[in-house]
Amino acid sequence: MKNFDLKKYLAEGKLLKENKIAQAIRDEAEQEDSKVGAAIFKKYAKKIESASKEDYRKILTSMERELIDTHPDTFDGDDDIVASFMAVAENKLLKEDDLNEISRDAYDRMEGLANENKLNELKDLIMILGEDWADEGFENSDIADYLEALVYQLVRS
Repeated sequence: MKNFDLKKYLAEGKLLKENKIAQAIRDEAEQEDSKVGAAIFKKYAKKIESASKEDYRKILTSMERELIDTHPDTFDGDDDIVASFMAVAENKLLKEDDLNEISRDAYDRMEGLANENKLNELKDLIMILGEDWADEGFENSDIADYLEALVYQLVRS
């Protein structure tokens, strides 16, 4: 934990995973306000793992219906469960080989075009913060997910 290595983490392709949607569903099962539907979430996470991307919406719609039918006091039609999880699927699914290629290309492009001092400052700050957060007990995956969300907000704004 002490030595969070963002470069290594990126090189291993851990920021974006092919089955990230299944993990997001499992994570939702652990949320306090979703625990009544945990078994349903876990069942559909397994279905997503073995499904093609084209079937995700159909599977998520079935999951949403089952959650609403089984636990109407917790899950209602106002929740757009399908859209929430489809956002994960549509924005974050890349094969590991694609990610490694994209990461290398982007890294090389930034190294060649960006102001070297500012880029080094950014790298140093990320490394320092990553190490501090790891020392405070944060998991590497949580740190990476947070940084990924920040980058996503940056490129979408």
